[in-house]
Amino acid sequence: MEGSPTACDRCGSLDVKGEHSSLIECENHFGQSAVAVCSVCGKPVCGDCAFKRDGRFFCDSADHIAMGSDWVVIHGCASEFEADIFVTNLRAAEIEARFFSRGDHVSLAWVPIDLPVRVMVKTLDRDAARRRLIHLGLLDEVISQQNS
Repeated sequence: MEGSPTACDRCGSLDVKGEHSSLIECENHFGQSAVAVCSVCGKPVCGDCAFKRDGRFFCDSADHIAMGSDWVVIHGCASEFEADIFVTNLRAAEIEARFFSRGDHVSLAWVPIDLPVRVMVKTLDRDAARRRLIHLGLLDEVISQQNS
């Protein structure tokens, strides 16, 4: 739908235009339009309560802010089953990995997210994880370069 809001999978910012500009409200401040969603849990946040670190937006959860410093999203998945395949293969290569499902966060608002489950690795392991997933055929090289 043209003009509909979309959330960036990398940073959480919302691209909201036209008649849909007030479609997503901040979960903490009733009536305030969200400017982003937490890049970990997907919670909609306004300019007053959004935390931005290293170009990524976070909610007020200290765990999510801390996770954002040490962890990076390597891939988005449609299901926890699919994400578990990625995590299992990365752990087999001794790369610490986990997934976070946005379904675990009860949201009061509709949030435009295409891939609700995110596979995350330690920031220092990002390149090794990408190489491993490309080698296994689980990740396209073109996609991995776009997410740099």
